[in-house]
Amino acid sequence: MAYKDKEKERIYKERKKTPLAIEERKKYDKEYNLKNREIIRHKKINHIYGLSKEEFIVLEEQHAGKCAICNKKETQIDFRTKKIRSLAIDHCHTTGKVRGLLCKKCNTAIGLLEDSPSLLREALKYLEKTI
Repeated sequence: MAYKDKEKERIYKERKKTPLAIEERKKYDKEYNLKNREIIRHKKINHIYGLSKEEFIVLEEQHAGKCAICNKKETQIDFRTKKIRSLAIDHCHTTGKVRGLLCKKCNTAIGLLEDSPSLLREALKYLEKTI
């Protein structure tokens, strides 16, 4: 084991022994995350979807804060921040290609329909038949 790895392991064990150190670390992490929310958000977006910060900003501008399906602004509240959620980044689960930005309701709806155009057409036929 390399020196760095041994040192990391030693520090981890020390932190585990002392609850105070753990609480201090949690407090530091929470403050850091609050101060750097946007940086962290863009790093996650880049890691998960492969979008640079600039590409994501262009995508947001194209959508003008509205869902690509219902053309409405997001209304769902994030239970952690108590603020209105950001639009979801919709993507193909097979190719990983980003398709657009959706509100929580529309994103959930197409997810429950397994991103299947044929299921969506059947749902549409059903609704038109029963209205």
